Amino acid sequence: MLELKTPLAGASFESEGISLRESPDFTLTLYAGSSVSLKREVGALPDFGTAHKEGKHTFFRAGPDQVLVLGEEIDTRLCAATPLSSARCRIEISGTKARTLLVACAAVDFSSNAFGTHAMALTGIHHMPVMIHALPDGKFHIYGLRTYAASLWEWLVDATTGLG
Repeated sequence: MLELKTPLAGASFESEGISLRESPDFTLTLYAGSSVSLKREVGALPDFGTAHKEGKHTFFRAGPDQVLVLGEEIDTRLCAATPLSSARCRIEISGTKARTLLVACAAVDFSSNAFGTHAMALTGIHHMPVMIHALPDGKFHIYGLRTYAASLWEWLVDATTGLG
């Protein structure tokens, strides 16, 4: 039997005002279908750029007819479900310089007015596609492709140098 291993082996990094750590053990599924089917079967269709938390699930709009769901899989008959957990890594960023680090890495306005709690962005960091999610406690989760996990990690650690 294959055993799922985390791509970053529990990596963590601390610097003045910034903390990075791998945040494994999550379930992420992409659901696709008509807006009517998604709303009926999956439950929530958040606006683009906003995460919607409902019970044990967090919903992210990934496209016109696509919703990413963080949390246990939802049984559906009318929507296509693609499990993405084993194809993604998740890195948690926290600390007083978390937003400064994100500004240095991605072309998104990360000011607290523009990117507040529950905001989400599908963007890129050094040519790697990522999803960035602002959590209520001032932390951020970055979801990246598992195949680029080491490169994404190294880029983030390098970007902490000279944050000022």
